[in-house]
Amino acid sequence: MKQNSNSNVDNYKETCVIEKTVWRSTRTNPKGDELVVAAGKYKNRTGYFMAWETTENRPECISWNGKTSWYPRMFWLYVKPQKSLLVQTELEVLDERVPGEKSYWHKTKDLIEKDGEYYVKLKLYKENEHGVPIYKPSTVTDRPDSLSQAISYVQWFNENHRQLSQHKRLLSQNKKAKSRRRKRLGKRLLSKMHVDRESYRSI
Repeated sequence: MKQNSNSNVDNYKETCVIEKTVWRSTRTNPKGDELVVAAGKYKNRTGYFMAWETTENRPECISWNGKTSWYPRMFWLYVKPQKSLLVQTELEVLDERVPGEKSYWHKTKDLIEKDGEYYVKLKLYKENEHGVPIYKPSTVTDRPDSLSQAISYVQWFNENHRQLSQHKRLLSQNKKAKSRRRKRLGKRLLSKMHVDRESYRSI
């Protein structure tokens, strides 16, 4: 996984301030704390933390607000690249156990501009039953914003923890094995939504 701006937080009690939780992973530890992504500042620089959120004012935690405090573990600095636009992608409801809303930086020179409006390029998605190609907007790049980086890292971190807990080992990372797991996960997530693809197909 490519991470662009992440770092461990040194001397966090003096250098970190957390304002609020912005994404929840639903993973909890034995104390009942939840692993979250939180907005805040590290050494007075704005960004996002991977942190444990607790409802107690513990000595190892920071930024107690009367209801919540956090134990920060990693930080992603907010960076706005020049000559770039931020484009939101689709919600990951069929790709992740806990979906995130992610955005990616696109260089303006790589976008299509007409009359002051910007358009993203299309990419081939699949072919239909008649062999006609179907395209989707190409919204994902190799430059996620800092919030998306933080969410992706926590998703990856939690998936490794799930594999180790359930299988006592990390599962194969080759492309075919990962593709099979993605397809199985997509089917399970779709079934949880009580949606049968065949029931709403028009042809």
